[in-house]
Amino acid sequence: MKTNRWLQARLLAFIAFVLPGALPALAQQPDLILTNGKIVTVDDRFRIVQAVAIKGERIVAVGDTRDIARLASPDTRRLDLHGRTVIPGLIDNHTHFIRAAEYWHQEVRLDGVATRKQALEMIRARAAASKPGEWVTVLGGWSEQQFTDEQRAFTKAELDAIAPGNPVLLQLIYFRIYANSAGLKALGIDDKTSDPRGGKIEKDAAGQPSGVLNGGGAVRMALSRLGEVSLEQATANARVLLADLNRMGMTSFIDYGGRGFDDKNFEPFRELARRHELTLRVYHAMWIAPEAPAEVDPVLARIRDMKPFQGDDWFDQVGYGETIYFPLHDNLLAKEAHSLPEQMREWKRVVQAVAEGKFEHRQALEVMAGAALVRDADAAVHLDALLAHVAHRLAELDLGLRQRAAPLRRRLAELQAGEITHRARQLKLHLHIGDAVAQRLERAD
Repeated sequence: MKTNRWLQARLLAFIAFVLPGALPALAQQPDLILTNGKIVTVDDRFRIVQAVAIKGERIVAVGDTRDIARLASPDTRRLDLHGRTVIPGLIDNHTHFIRAAEYWHQEVRLDGVATRKQALEMIRARAAASKPGEWVTVLGGWSEQQFTDEQRAFTKAELDAIAPGNPVLLQLIYFRIYANSAGLKALGIDDKTSDPRGGKIEKDAAGQPSGVLNGGGAVRMALSRLGEVSLEQATANARVLLADLNRMGMTSFIDYGGRGFDDKNFEPFRELARRHELTLRVYHAMWIAPEAPAEVDPVLARIRDMKPFQGDDWFDQVGYGETIYFPLHDNLLAKEAHSLPEQMREWKRVVQAVAEGKFEHRQALEVMAGAALVRDADAAVHLDALLAHVAHRLAELDLGLRQRAAPLRRRLAELQAGEITHRARQLKLHLHIGDAVAQRLERAD
């Protein structure tokens, strides 16, 4: 028996030396092995190895192709990489993908497109593939400055030429919309339409809408009129969006909402989570962003009712943001920060509630002066919240000690009382015995 144990110990030691990382895999054979590749481990030595073994959602071993191949069972799936590279999954910790999924089926993405000519061709191709009357949209993610051939605005005439039967809307960041004639009609904009608050409908020399809508108010108005998307379509969009992100190497993201964001935007992802069909881990913050002092108190009540981390590893709410109090929020292209004392006061009230809830929050700022101001204020609020929490915890501990000590004090009093009673009884007995002895002595005399 001792000899067998000695041989087993020597064998395990040999395996651990020859095949590092294999011992955990011995207990459960891998579901999948990738071999003949370049596996970028990003371990403490940043090794690049040939193969990896995976069980469930865990990597159980990495090493040479031959060594990892030995771990496979008849049921293990094998994938020959033929020299291709495998990297750890990418995690994007600030995105707006959940909202993007709503219109993903009608969107053209211009990310990385180098020429204006190519952008127009992509819009034309999407319109040709769409049914007459269906929207063709480009909802952010581009700028005119990315084009190497011509850096100029898109005109209504050229958008009409490439998509005569489809409404077209191009969103430039958060301050401009380009639309064709069908797009203006679908948005309900004509020469009699009033400018929205915070926006302007540009007109041509004849007083007709030119196809350009300027200002954040005009962008919000246009986006609010794109129409409803069914849950079935939105869920299909979310599935395609996640697949597109998978192709980029992404495995997780945190979403920070945005203006126009609604609880309905979560539903497609909740549906995929219920079906166990998410292919990325989807985490999100809660976007509320009060816009005036009168809106702060209701938001504080909602924050106090918030309970992050009630989901699972695939879909969960993890915090609050990206905007705390909307008036204290830089425009993307702002040159200066314009924070007023009353704005900071309301901002601190919201952050205080978030800090007391002990969950993460995020404030999007672009101007360094504003970022520094908010950073210092945020640190002060969280320090106050931490000190208050510590004081509260100490009070709880003190109360707890007092409550625990109370029964001990009562027991001690009981014991002391019992001891006194016992001693009194002993004394009484001794006195009684003494009296009896004395009487006997008197009789003896």
